[in-house]
Amino acid sequence: MNWFLRLLLLTPLIWSGQLFALECFDNNSNLPKGVDTDTGFRMERYRAPVPDSIPGGCIASNLEVQAAHLKAFANPSQSNNQNWVFLDVFPPRGLGHDPLDGEWIISEKHDYIPGSIWLPEVGRGYLGEEHQQYFRHNLAKVTNGDSARPIVFYCTSDCWQSWNAAVRAIDWGYSNVIWYPEGIDGWLELGEDLEPAVPINFFAHLDE
Repeated sequence: MNWFLRLLLLTPLIWSGQLFALECFDNNSNLPKGVDTDTGFRMERYRAPVPDSIPGGCIASNLEVQAAHLKAFANPSQSNNQNWVFLDVFPPRGLGHDPLDGEWIISEKHDYIPGSIWLPEVGRGYLGEEHQQYFRHNLAKVTNGDSARPIVFYCTSDCWQSWNAAVRAIDWGYSNVIWYPEGIDGWLELGEDLEPAVPINFFAHLDE
């Protein structure tokens, strides 16, 4: 969908606030079925029907994500710490990161929502220390250290890894975490385009 049509359709609703009545849940919400009660994460079978709640976070619909994306990227020269940060946590097919240079060895190309940041392998139930450091550093970087900055986590539909990543961010003190369950599939249903994704180097934070 081109920018002009998006502006025409969505701008009145964006500024009236009608597309930002997100469904939010408190931290005491019951854990969904399929989540490990000891860790609070989904530990296996990540490709399965996902829940309709996320403790301590909010859920965004297709239209809410579309409107937030338009608001964030229609005028890139205007910086606003209330604009959503789009984080793709899709797990790539391949051999993981190269232990020598941190580049991801991927066997199939991946496309994401334009303007997103791709952090592979941060949505698993268990994260080793290196993966936690990778995730923590990049969260701090993309939010400029602002734990209240809105962050939307997504993958594809029926992908528990986006739920896990969002929950982990909430556990680490991020207070404006948004989960987009429909993910890339929902974005395509809107008639929107994707762009080629480039994952963040696994060792990039060690040089900063």
